[in-house]
Amino acid sequence: MAARDLVYRDFSGGTNARDWPSELSPNEFPYSLNVTIDERGYAQKRLGYEDRYGAAIGSGVVSNLFYWATSNAIVAQIGSSLHKDGAASFKTFSTSDRCGMCEFAGSVFITHPIDGCFLYDGVTVTAVPTGPKGNSCATWQNRVWVNDLTAPPRLWRSDVGTAATFGVGNFTDIREKDSAQIRCITGSSGLDIAGRPGLLVFKDSSAYRINDPSTGGYQTIDPSVGCGSNIGGVSAYGRTYVISTRGIYSTDGLSPCREESRLMEPLFNKLQINQSRPDLYCAGRYQDRLWFSLPRAGASSNSIALEYHPESKWIVAHTNAASAYAILTQTTDLVFGSPTTNRIYNLAKGGSDAGVAISSAFQTRWAEPADGRKGRLRKARFVGRGTFQADYFKDYQSGPSQAASQVNINPGGLVWNEGNWNEAEWGPLFFQSYQTFWSLGTCRALSVYISETSSISTSGLTVAGGVVPTEIGAWELAYIDFLTYDLGTF
Repeated sequence: MAARDLVYRDFSGGTNARDWPSELSPNEFPYSLNVTIDERGYAQKRLGYEDRYGAAIGSGVVSNLFYWATSNAIVAQIGSSLHKDGAASFKTFSTSDRCGMCEFAGSVFITHPIDGCFLYDGVTVTAVPTGPKGNSCATWQNRVWVNDLTAPPRLWRSDVGTAATFGVGNFTDIREKDSAQIRCITGSSGLDIAGRPGLLVFKDSSAYRINDPSTGGYQTIDPSVGCGSNIGGVSAYGRTYVISTRGIYSTDGLSPCREESRLMEPLFNKLQINQSRPDLYCAGRYQDRLWFSLPRAGASSNSIALEYHPESKWIVAHTNAASAYAILTQTTDLVFGSPTTNRIYNLAKGGSDAGVAISSAFQTRWAEPADGRKGRLRKARFVGRGTFQADYFKDYQSGPSQAASQVNINPGGLVWNEGNWNEAEWGPLFFQSYQTFWSLGTCRALSVYISETSSISTSGLTVAGGVVPTEIGAWELAYIDFLTYDLGTF
């Protein structure tokens, strides 16, 4: 019998739900839930979220959030009203249709599909009578740019240097492909071949670059890919990322959109997600990760969140879906709205989702320890931290075929004279360690399924000599090392 090592290490490829489970790359895995990947490819349970204000706000459901940088404040639309930092409403619309918000000259510019445009300086809300009735807006080249829900392909621009007036002819109809509704307006990166900056405009299934701030002149950058909603776009690392019924795509503002969710293609199917409500899709950014939320098939509110790493390209799924995100530039928080209530949360805080325990699961790729021959699993060594259950799926079966291993790798020291009055921890603490299990039977193919449910988080290491440790999820898996023996049995 020949001894072999089978090692599951480096999960940096992320979830691959597109390809057959037996043909994944060594760093991919077929399934996870509420598990994220660190910068070196370890799998770890995500952190939870906590109520930002500790109370319900207003009446209705959170539909939009905006970070007002000048005032370092969150402006939230809840039902038909706007609230600043969880306070009483400062503006109530005639309907609960989602508005659009941006900042211009220190004030918040607001456009509503029914009531039109307004400016808010922190004290007074002032109507902009000449502004269009829209739900998406952006500041670019000393103007505010707004879509128009009464004239679907129309893009308005304010007068230069002000957001209070829109000239009667200050619009461009984007009709190169069709006369569909403009959904999302957002910033662009880079310059075109003439050295001009740009503004990106998305319809449901097309994308455009505005390159002339004086006339609204534009060029089509993609005739088939667009954005599903007015809050479905986010920028990071020189690219703009959007979510639609087709998936997650990105562009540098000059080139056609590139698909970023290829390995999750089966999710973007009418049997998996609600493709009739792309208006609910939303996008946000937290540190070096992007977040997207959307509704499952049959759902009327967002119910699944996708975390995407734009540099490493991995993607994983979570249950902490949002109705809208606000990206804070002065703190490390990502603020998001509840899809079903009038609560606002801070992401990546604590070990529970606002007091509810988080269930996590992670499955490794399938591997054949003896190239398809029967092999004996003599030993399994788990390296990581935390407490979780490890089930062994064998020979491409969809469930466990033997007793699970209860992994318990906790960073405390040994206890001196346990059970007596002078109990005390002694010996070195550790941030990662090993646990070994023996005699795990035989198989031709193997996949390990990890599961855990709790409301806990733990402390990581300190940073640059500081005294406050980072907060990390309840468990982490660095790798699993199996010692196997080829039995030579076909």
